[in-house]
Amino acid sequence: MVYSSFRDGTFHIYSIKPDGSDLQKHTTGEFDYREPNYSPDGAKLVFSSDKGGSYNIWELTLKTKELKQLTNSEGNEYMPSYSPDGNRIAYVATRPDASGLYVLEGGKETLIWKTTATLGPPAWTKEGSSLILQTVADGATTLVVKEIKPGTEPKVISAVREDVFPFRPSVAADGAIWYTADGAIKYKTADFTKTEKLAWQATFMLNRKPYTRKKYLLDNPKPRPVKGIRAPVVSPDGKAVVFSALGDLYWLDIGLSTPQKLTNDAFIEADPCFSPDGRFLIFTSDRSGSINLWARDLKTGQDRQLTNGTEEINTPAFSPDGKRIAFFMLDRAAFGRSVLHTIAFPTPEDQPFAAPQKVYDALFGPGVPSWSPDGKQIAISALDIYSTRFREGLNQFLIIPSQGEVLRWK
Repeated sequence: MVYSSFRDGTFHIYSIKPDGSDLQKHTTGEFDYREPNYSPDGAKLVFSSDKGGSYNIWELTLKTKELKQLTNSEGNEYMPSYSPDGNRIAYVATRPDASGLYVLEGGKETLIWKTTATLGPPAWTKEGSSLILQTVADGATTLVVKEIKPGTEPKVISAVREDVFPFRPSVAADGAIWYTADGAIKYKTADFTKTEKLAWQATFMLNRKPYTRKKYLLDNPKPRPVKGIRAPVVSPDGKAVVFSALGDLYWLDIGLSTPQKLTNDAFIEADPCFSPDGRFLIFTSDRSGSINLWARDLKTGQDRQLTNGTEEINTPAFSPDGKRIAFFMLDRAAFGRSVLHTIAFPTPEDQPFAAPQKVYDALFGPGVPSWSPDGKQIAISALDIYSTRFREGLNQFLIIPSQGEVLRWK
């Protein structure tokens, strides 16, 4: 059997015998290798990998370990499958202008079905003239059979409202197919006219040694030591540390063991940041209903709201001259991404709130902004994504001019 596993922190291709012996790892390196499929003679493996940047189809000769790239486009090709004679490879591709189902033969690829539907992994019919796969379109799943001949329409072979799962169907020696749908394993005859549900059950023995379960004191009102603090920052004069814990801000004079609360309310205060002169403490809080930037005047003890947006703000950082604050604002249009902004500081008294200025587009998982000494550049750590299929990339430093000009990765 062949499969991909994330056991070492990266998806790699492994094979193992049905009895659990002879485990072998077939790929190495920093890139991901997914969705392996044996050639009919067992001499080769075909799979998808982002080794070339985006996901492409690759072929590995097991005896010689020769790795060959079969496709090379700016889109993504994945979920490959050998034809019964081993001369063709079917796969799914997502491309800006030609997404759909492809077949590769003799180094030439053919788009046999252009579609914007989400396609599952294809399986060849017994005679190799058609492909069977799951599709998702308009909120509905179907199982379809598509002839290799371009221009022919796919035929739906699943029942109305049948919830077909996105796994590769298995084709039996007689041409019948096995697939999963509606939470069950199903069998369909070679002519697709009859469908049966497989009744089965399995018992698993969990040989786990008894152990004492941890007791959680969630309802115990007794005070307990705080074991987690967040975002500690040292004051410019080096005499104190401010940090957040349990949703409030704390001030600790260096040399003492007990911090003092700066805030004590039902709201969240986090991400403290000193102004260069030490007079102001910037932090984030949801006091206004959304997480915005606030400033505390450490001389007067007064707090002032600096921004009034609806998107979450985090990790503020002062410029060296104290006249600007950089921070990230959540981008709800893209999971895990935030957009770098700056505001002027202090906000004029006649202006209720600062107007954030966008510096750069959304980044995945960015770190705390760090200004250059002259205030002309902002350095951050972020994921430099090189694949549009998942979120693969390398964590690197990104140097961004604070006025939003040309940037560079380090």
